[in-house]
Amino acid sequence: MGRRGVSLQEKRERILRIYHEPKDVFNLKKLEKLGSKAGVVLRT
Repeated sequence: MGRRGVSLQEKRERILRIYHEPKDVFNLKKLEKLGSKAGVVLRT
């Protein structure tokens, strides 16, 4: 059975968690890299 895709709401929650947990400043490249590790695929 195939994997279920991640909903837009789940993607938002994952990105916000990445953004708020470390209390750090991110540039877009670093945020995209951390997002992909959290399972958020860009441009979908």
